[in-house]
Parts: sequence; C-alpha cells; structure tokens
Amino acid sequence: MRLLEYQAKQILRRFGVSCLPHYLVDISALASFDLDVARINAQWKEGADAVVIEGTEQIKSYIKTLLEDHDDKNAKVMVEPYAVVQKGFSLSVQARVDKGFVVECVLKGTDPIELHKESIDQGRLYSFQVRRMAVFLRLSDGQRVEFGKIVDALVQMFFRFDVERLDIGSFVSSDSGPLQVCEITVDVDDNALFRQPEMRALAKLVSAKESHPGFESSATHGSVLCLANGRYLAMASEQFICFSGGSSAGFWDIGEELTGKALIEVLERSREIQDVEVVFVHLFTGLTDAQVLARAIVQYLGKRAPERRLVFRLEGVHALDACKLLKQIPQCFATTSLREGARLCVEACCADSR
Repeated sequence: MRLLEYQAKQILRRFGVSCLPHYLVDISALASFDLDVARINAQWKEGADAVVIEGTEQIKSYIKTLLEDHDDKNAKVMVEPYAVVQKGFSLSVQARVDKGFVVECVLKGTDPIELHKESIDQGRLYSFQVRRMAVFLRLSDGQRVEFGKIVDALVQMFFRFDVERLDIGSFVSSDSGPLQVCEITVDVDDNALFRQPEMRALAKLVSAKESHPGFESSATHGSVLCLANGRYLAMASEQFICFSGGSSAGFWDIGEELTGKALIEVLERSREIQDVEVVFVHLFTGLTDAQVLARAIVQYLGKRAPERRLVFRLEGVHALDACKLLKQIPQCFATTSLREGARLCVEACCADSR
C-alpha cells in the first residue's frame, strides 16, 4: 500500500522532520492560487507523479487542464510553493532480500551516479554510519546534525509502521540553511496492515481492498473496471482506457497463474464492485491456450448471464479462435487489439448512458 504524499509528510512531521510546507486543496479551489513556482501533486491517484511548474500563467494553464480532465471537483491536490534550492541527493530506507535492512543515499549530478549504503543493525543506525553518509553527501557541519535527525526519524518510521520502502527523492535548502524534505514515497507492507490500524485508516477505499485482494480502486469513480493477469498489465489497461476517453473504476490483478478457475473467481467477485458499467478483461496468455480460458468463461456465463458488458482483449496462443467463442455470448465483445478493446469499452459506456 502506497501512502499519498501528504499523508506520508504528516506522519514524518510527527517524528520531528521538517518538510516543505504544502497546501491540500480541492481541485475546484486551485484557480485562486497565485504562485510563481509550484510543485503540484494530484492526490486522487496513488503513486501520482508531482510536477514542478514555473511561471504564474503556466501554473494556471496546468490547473485548467486538471479541472477539465477530472470530473470530481472535490478531489484533493497538493500544492507546494517551490522557491528554494534543491539539494542534489536522495535517501532511501528499504528491506533487501539479499542484504537485510539498508539505508541508501545517492549523490545526484555525478556521472556515474555515486551511491553509498549502510546496513541497519537491530533497528538503528550508529552515529559513525550517519557521519559517513553526511561526509559522502558533502553536507555542511550544521546540515550534518539535522541530517542525523532525519535519518534517525526515517528508520523509526520504517519499523514503527511496517514500511517496505521509504524514499525521499529530494531535499530543499539553501547552501547553509536547514534541510527540508520535498519528495517522499512510502510503501507499507500489505501483509502487516492487520496490526497497523492507522495505516488501514489512511488507505483509500481500504474496505474494497481488504474484501477484494488484488483490487485497487481509482479515486476517479469511473465506469470501467480493468482485469488483467499482472499488476502492470492491469495498470496499463487502466491508462489506455483513460487515454481513449473513458474513466477507470480501478483495476484487478488476477495473478500470474492464469487458469480458467482463477479467472472465473475474479469475474464472480468483481460483481460486488459497485457503479461499474463495463468490465475490461485484458489477458496475455503466453503459452496457455486462450481457447481453454474462453471455453471456461463461456460455460460460466452460460449458467449466469453477465450483468454488465464484458470486453475481452486476448494475446497469445489461439487468441483469435478464443475471441470467436467469446463473441457468441450476449453483451460480450472480444478482440486481439488493445486499441480496439479500449474503444469498445468507451462505446459500451456511452451506450449505457443513452
């Protein structure tokens, strides 16, 4: 589970770390901001990339684009004034299978990029390890003290909340001024959420995630649910729907083990997801015979007619033959083209709206 950036900063401040001030505002209120340089992070999407924009007119133009592209005017956007100098290094705390718990610091602007690692022993870093990192990063004497406090806070937060990976992409500071955290990414271990009530409360639509493992909801409250065998394939499907003019209700990772039984189980459970008009099933079958999967789906839908329109995009062995089988089912569409599949989803939504 990835925390939204403003959530991560709120927690980090509790550990005494200074973060760049930010505003969390409704998207409809963005037009009132008058800034020369701003860092804007759309918070309705987990893992959204922040954008640094210079110039008042450029900022207003970007805000206008956000307003036009997003239907929910109550969606939150994080806005940071950005009139300070970036420090050229990043910091990461992570669990490594091969090396246990480590802290990595990267010095940017060098070719090749310089990297320094320190291992965490019994949940803490020793002072000599912090000094070695500070020397490596070429920090001033005043910044080294503050850097030590930041590293200590990150390690505490890492173990306190069962974090898998904690990255600070950049710091901001003048040459001798205090360090402030700018970009931060926090991934919490999903398997440890049962003992982290605060993390569960911060999760977006966490009830849907807990009752539907593999499902990741979208804050855009769209109408197309994407199912795929692989998380990144599901995410790509969701993006393609959006690029084609549709809106995503989220995506569901079926899992790497693609069988008829697994696919039917996800189709059955996806019925519980509310406000979905079309289900887009995107399968890269590889060496698995797509006809076998298609026959399992035909048999399942023959017993229980689909409540929503289903669009299948298949790629793999006998994909064309499988598409012919699926097209025989009422309210089902099938293709081997991703572009065509996305178009069919959008058209099916438009038909429902009429």
